[in-house]
Amino acid sequence: MASSTQSIGESLVAWKDGCLSNGHRLAYGEHRCILLAGEKIDADSRPAGIPGHLWKIVEGVQLDPLPGVEQIAKLLGVSALELAFYRTYWGALDDEVLKGVVNRRVLVSRSQGVPDQVIQDFIEEVDRWTSRIREAGRARKHDLPDSMRVSDDASPS
Repeated sequence: MASSTQSIGESLVAWKDGCLSNGHRLAYGEHRCILLAGEKIDADSRPAGIPGHLWKIVEGVQLDPLPGVEQIAKLLGVSALELAFYRTYWGALDDEVLKGVVNRRVLVSRSQGVPDQVIQDFIEEVDRWTSRIREAGRARKHDLPDSMRVSDDASPS
């Protein structure tokens, strides 16, 4: 999730345009790596335009997307929660990443003595955001933003 001042609507508009809350405009390769984290892949299935350092993360987290999403989030300067929401928006509707990110935040919050009501409010807010993001993701056209388009010889998937 973005900064506390960014609304769900602002986030959805930004994600549809391939932008993260910190203003970073995603390249196609970054977008694909966010979505591919945790997928069973091999070097022959590497999409065009993916930087080597991001591909190494994707290769290293096959079948366990949470660590990959956390690593990519750190590289891109956003929270893992935002990338989990981004994945949800772009089609990973039953993604375990979002559950994992929320569980980790809850565990850290409890270890830091955050009151149960604050934790519960956070979980409920995540549920509201998730519902809206899934709805918006289903309603969006499946076209990538112009800034992520790749040449015809390396079409996006």
